[in-house]
Amino acid sequence: MRSRIKMRLMATVLAAFMLCIIGPASATTWDAAAGFSSANPNPPWTYGSSNILGGSLTNYGSYFILTPTVLEFWNNAATEVGYDPSVFKNPAGIPTSFSTLTLPAGALAFHPGTDTTAGLYSNIMWKAPAAGNYVIKATFTGYDTQGTQTYVYVLVNGITEYSSEVNGYLASVSYSPTVFSLASGGTVDFAVGATSRGFYNDTTGIAATISSVPVPPTVLLLGSGLVGLAWRWRRKTA
Repeated sequence: MRSRIKMRLMATVLAAFMLCIIGPASATTWDAAAGFSSANPNPPWTYGSSNILGGSLTNYGSYFILTPTVLEFWNNAATEVGYDPSVFKNPAGIPTSFSTLTLPAGALAFHPGTDTTAGLYSNIMWKAPAAGNYVIKATFTGYDTQGTQTYVYVLVNGITEYSSEVNGYLASVSYSPTVFSLASGGTVDFAVGATSRGFYNDTTGIAATISSVPVPPTVLLLGSGLVGLAWRWRRKTA
């Protein structure tokens, strides 16, 4: 009876330990600009708007290419150029200008909405493909030549972890790399909203990456060793 209790106890401890070291053996990085796509959602990325910060996301349903600038847009009214909220990218290898904004080569940007009816916040959401630890970092930059003025946010599982204000053309603010433990399907939102100034000249660049934190080889070896010990103990006490 005692040996069975010991076996169950060790199995419980081993299971708890293995849960603690869940994670990839090598690092993977997801880049928001590089991952921009004509599909939405494009796992692990989704583009949309929300009326409440951290609220439910309404996916953008319209994708189009604005010519001759070749800017790629996601919004909810492809027939209305400049309709916001939106997410868009300059895929060209040179800077591109449209209206009062100028986007550097390969840059990703988003623009908030006019009010809560249209979708006040524009969002770029990432979903964790597996449980593990992830490093999040982001830089927000004003790309409107008339002077961007927006509030920007980083949310993890719907909770605001960072907020700041972008105030001026080429003005930028950065979210320092921070590690979070996420379950499979856990979310990271990069969001932009209008300030009290109102809605205009609010194009905001977003350079963001999320990187998995690999499990150290020594920890994996320790876990394997514990599995081996448990197996030997089981055979010995059987």
